[in-house]
Amino acid sequence: MEGLVLLGRKKAATHKVPPNLAVRVRRFVKPDATAPRDSYVEDLSSLGGNRHSELTPLRFRRIWERLRSAGSLGDVALVFTAIQAGPGREESFSQTKKGSTWKPCIKGAALLEPYALRWGGSPQRYVDYPSNLRWPRLRWRSHFARPKVITNSSRAPASPWRLYAAADGRGCFPVGDLHCVAPRRDDDGSTELALLTAVLNSPVANAWVDETSRTRYIRLPCLRELPYPAFHGQQRRSIHRLVRKIEAEKTSVGRKSAPAVAARIRELIRQVDAAVMDAYGLTSSEQRALTALFVGSPRPGMEWHGYPTDDAASAPQEVGRRSWRVVGTVTEVDAARQRVRVWIRGLTEDEQSVWVAAWPAMPGWALRPGTWFQADVPWAQRYQSDVSKLALSNFRSLLFSHLSDDELAHHVEQMMKGKKLGATRPM
Repeated sequence: MEGLVLLGRKKAATHKVPPNLAVRVRRFVKPDATAPRDSYVEDLSSLGGNRHSELTPLRFRRIWERLRSAGSLGDVALVFTAIQAGPGREESFSQTKKGSTWKPCIKGAALLEPYALRWGGSPQRYVDYPSNLRWPRLRWRSHFARPKVITNSSRAPASPWRLYAAADGRGCFPVGDLHCVAPRRDDDGSTELALLTAVLNSPVANAWVDETSRTRYIRLPCLRELPYPAFHGQQRRSIHRLVRKIEAEKTSVGRKSAPAVAARIRELIRQVDAAVMDAYGLTSSEQRALTALFVGSPRPGMEWHGYPTDDAASAPQEVGRRSWRVVGTVTEVDAARQRVRVWIRGLTEDEQSVWVAAWPAMPGWALRPGTWFQADVPWAQRYQSDVSKLALSNFRSLLFSHLSDDELAHHVEQMMKGKKLGATRPM
């Protein structure tokens, strides 16, 4: 189980929910995680009445809605799952070919990593097909023997990097936790395999699976519905050339590559990622939103082993350091653009509020127009006049400013009756 997300909202005493109520959503990948992997502002009305909402960030939903209109992976490729041998079938496998029914195979994802099938790490294996295999997938028999792309079918539970894929030009029969993606076009098979491999290893595909699949196994519909770009001629040639370079580099080295070789492979992969995102037509802000999802998560592949990740969320926090206190109010919230309009005393002109990106530390109660707050600013920023550049943290509510008029009236009424509100201080 990856984790459990509970979304709640405080119900007004008058049973009225303010319209366009913004909330702060924080996602954790592990029960004991101290920092969220993702944090964003969401309009509660956009989640609808479905209490089992997937909570896909609005910034991603808009990307997927736009990209899906152009086409999907299922339009250009056949997507099907691997053979399942079942328990106690070791007699169906051999390191030698014993007859015409014995087919070359790749068993499990141990030999699979991005852009490479590690044949050198294990002796060639064969499977007696279909023999007494539990689920031989006879429907896909002819496609197993075709050139195709092989991906993992069981995702990494604590990382947004869900997919890793490699081209199989030998026509091996896949067995175990694997999926297959075979191009529908046969006229330019080598290029199609390279394009499919590039897309399935890209941040776009990994973000898609991470945001749309909440199960342990990657379901076939999730892959079939993956948005797929329409590559033009130059993009096809460029990506084909880059993918072939990556495959050649990874084939020529063992599982542990020299630092210089690993650096070359990483740079080639970055170029492929950039070309794929350009083919999708992603804007620079959309590309930043997607790549931000992977901050702090090591990428699969031997070339990334030991490579430092940029994890701002887990960086040591300055504790006990001197800070500057500011007082401000929220005048407007734009959840769709992840921004708020604020006025901060001494920093903005009188009665003039400004739009800024919602600070990551800004809690949900502060995402309501009319809320007054105190917050801390690093001492080094005490002379910073540009509000958008301030790193506000440690937000505190100014008593009851976050309550609506109806809620405040109800609270005062309860206090007059002698009832104590545990979450607030007496006036």
